[in-house]
Amino acid sequence: MAQLKWISDSGHGWLEVPTQNVLDAGVVPSQYSYISDDRLTTYLEEDCDASKYLVAVGKHTLGVAALLEGIPEEYIDGDCWVRDLTHCAGWER
Repeated sequence: MAQLKWISDSGHGWLEVPTQNVLDAGVVPSQYSYISDDRLTTYLEEDCDASKYLVAVGKHTLGVAALLEGIPEEYIDGDCWVRDLTHCAGWER
């Protein structure tokens, strides 16, 4: 499985995943997820897209605790820089 990272701020969280791994898993991110400017990294929104990805790769089976288990976390005080990236709306493969 790809090297993952959980990034969050006081209001929300995202699972950082290489975009190719998201595509390989067959997950199409919603408009609430973000993608890096170089399109190499996708930041999957915590409420639906992150769990879809983790289910697709066989990691997420026991709820939120399992989602975070073994994944490094980075907490950003204030608004996270992920919010400034491009939304995944209109994702094209």
